[in-house]
Amino acid sequence: MFGNGGGAAPPAGPISYIGHSQGSVVAGAYTYASVPLSAPAADRIVVAVVRGESIGNYSTTSVVVGSTTLSLWSPGRIQVFTTVVGYYEVYYGVVASGATPNLVVTTNAQNISVDVYCLSGLSSTPVDQVGVTSASGTTCAINDVETKVGGAVIAGILVQTSAGGPTLTESWSGAGSIVEDSDIDLSANTHTGAAHIATSAATTTDDFTFTISASKTFAGGAISFGP
Repeated sequence: MFGNGGGAAPPAGPISYIGHSQGSVVAGAYTYASVPLSAPAADRIVVAVVRGESIGNYSTTSVVVGSTTLSLWSPGRIQVFTTVVGYYEVYYGVVASGATPNLVVTTNAQNISVDVYCLSGLSSTPVDQVGVTSASGTTCAINDVETKVGGAVIAGILVQTSAGGPTLTESWSGAGSIVEDSDIDLSANTHTGAAHIATSAATTTDDFTFTISASKTFAGGAISFGP
């Protein structure tokens, strides 16, 4: 597992990428230890983008940061089926205390990937939540994502693939610059990616797109927050 690199506090702003962790689930739980969150605050929102794989049916019982149980986004679990069951979920919630708490995912998955973000100065109720899946394709189009001025969009993807690929590129039809946060193999069967945007316009029609370097089965989506 790895965090945000140097271990320094993330920069101030509406959205900060904290880090990525991945590995095998042991005894029904996966722990991202000592997550280097932004400074504790009453309005600090933690968002966890969770992807993974399992043989057969998959379920997540909880995602807990410190002592706070995060909420599952409204699209719920998104699954795709090829060699293994691949899944995509987003969890979020206000975590007011703790500088470096553990993040624990209770699950029956075999392997798991987690990207963690902190939001500040924003409402804990998402503006929009959009999930997508495809049996085969090179474009994961997350369309009509509603945004607010001074808000944030977090997008992620799980791709079912063979070892060593594919690569991902991202585009956004609206105002604001994309920051790619991760693009990495989880296993020989699964590849994951995540990115974010600090939004500067109030719209309902902007689109986030992951382009995959070869046609693959995928699941993904985006969640947005505003002041």
